[in-house]
Amino acid sequence: MPSKLSSINHITGGIIITGIFASFWDLNIISNSWYIITSILFSLLPDIDHPKSLLGKIFFPISKYLDRNYGHRTITHGLICFLTIIFITFIIEKLVLKSSRYTTIAFFSYFSHLLFDMMTVQGIPLLYPFKKNPCVIPANPELRFKSGNFHTESIIFCILFILGFTCKDLFKNGFWTSYNKAFGSIKHLAKEFKRTTKLIKVDFHCSINGKTKLGEGFVIGVEQKKVYIYTEFDIIKIPYSSIIYQLDYEITKKDFETEDKYFYSLSLKEFYKLAAGKAIIKLKLNSNSDFIIDHKEATSSKQINLSYITNPQFTLNNHLKEQKRKDLAAINQEIISTKKKKKESINAISQIKKTLKHKNLYERENQTKILKKLIKELENIENVIIPNLEQKKILIQKSLNEKVLLNGYMTYVKI
Repeated sequence: MPSKLSSINHITGGIIITGIFASFWDLNIISNSWYIITSILFSLLPDIDHPKSLLGKIFFPISKYLDRNYGHRTITHGLICFLTIIFITFIIEKLVLKSSRYTTIAFFSYFSHLLFDMMTVQGIPLLYPFKKNPCVIPANPELRFKSGNFHTESIIFCILFILGFTCKDLFKNGFWTSYNKAFGSIKHLAKEFKRTTKLIKVDFHCSINGKTKLGEGFVIGVEQKKVYIYTEFDIIKIPYSSIIYQLDYEITKKDFETEDKYFYSLSLKEFYKLAAGKAIIKLKLNSNSDFIIDHKEATSSKQINLSYITNPQFTLNNHLKEQKRKDLAAINQEIISTKKKKKESINAISQIKKTLKHKNLYERENQTKILKKLIKELENIENVIIPNLEQKKILIQKSLNEKVLLNGYMTYVKI
């Protein structure tokens, strides 16, 4: 017959065993009261076949039927019953909650009961009803404990209580997080980032190429053996090879989420407002004017692609603007010279026309050739050269007065 202390040990052991195994799936059994209730229920469930057990008293008609037809430690302690109950639990949870967390807890809690009963002198018939031979751990009966013995159960309870206390951080952080944190390296921090879907908050103190970096922030990316940490002021790039003095981190409850933001025809001021304080993973910009980005390296271009930056700053390429002013001055001077040349051509044509009738035949022919040449040059000046110069002047003036507009998109982490 299951004693009260035996039931307590099944509950305690069920929570601890379930908590340890569930930690491999980042399932913290002590974070939710319903998780604990589920663990308690399933860690006691196999003993429903005894009317005087805790669940047997609550569900007396069921326990009485099982006890009368099968007896204690028979059908409910076999693998067929165990797997059937877990399968039914899984189906119900999928239909109601669309998850499998409670099924995981149910599986390990029920399993813990079978495991502890296998460690008793009597053992349990795992292959029931095909085989009624008891399965035991270990094989030597002297190394197994007697169920219901107060002295033995008390020792087991103390051991389980101490084990549960030491496993508190394991339950909270999960097995793999605890494993990676134990190494305290940037490489294992990167593994943790790739493994989890949650935002990681990190406190770091390290040396990168002889320069000390310290602070706290959030991991926003891993790339080429480097971890990128978003702090209040900047994005810090920490290579795996850095010297680590301190590295502590925790998995927050907030999901790691990114958002794509597309923008069109934004002024610099509007873009600064849009990008302010964001942990930008990727940024692509196109502009109608050459500009320089003041980040890491000054690069002048109409199109720039950047990654892992925060609060980017841009300036116009003043060198190009100054060159355009010089080009405008040169074109103005060329227009003045061309118009002067046009005036001279008009005067020359007029003069030839006035004197042409007073020339002899030979001179008239020569003057006529010169006149045609001058008229052709004048037409070229009026219809081609001056309009082209005026068009160039308009384009340069427009580019000098043009407002810088940015198009593109950015991907940033929602923190």
